[in-house]
Amino acid sequence: MRGAILQKKNMYYTYMEDYEKEDIYYKRVTKEDLYIKESYNESLNVMSLEGFVESIKNSGDNIPFIEVCNKELDGWTRYFGMDDKSIYFRTKDFKSGTESYYMVDKSNFIKEKIESIDLKPYEGNWDIYEDELILY
Repeated sequence: MRGAILQKKNMYYTYMEDYEKEDIYYKRVTKEDLYIKESYNESLNVMSLEGFVESIKNSGDNIPFIEVCNKELDGWTRYFGMDDKSIYFRTKDFKSGTESYYMVDKSNFIKEKIESIDLKPYEGNWDIYEDELILY
């Protein structure tokens, strides 16, 4: 496993590759067995620059992020880019095998699903003939 658990001032930070987190889910490892804290989640949070600056001016103790997506050990959330108008991220739900792609509008932080892909293993028969995949 390439993942890591880091401790800094009684706070624990965890990093692991996508496949490692999915492997932990299928091995039915609980968050209590894996992490040295009460809960674990990955989340994508956003806020306006003006809101961030205002929070810092007011001591920075309570920065009001808007949570766009949250996953515990049953899936993951991954940021993958942005353009002038939107922030893009993807999620995977391990139970259903579905990976979903989203965009968040930067002007109002509204999330919109772009596409979902079923990534469950193919259960039918298949063959390769002259470099073409044939599904039965």
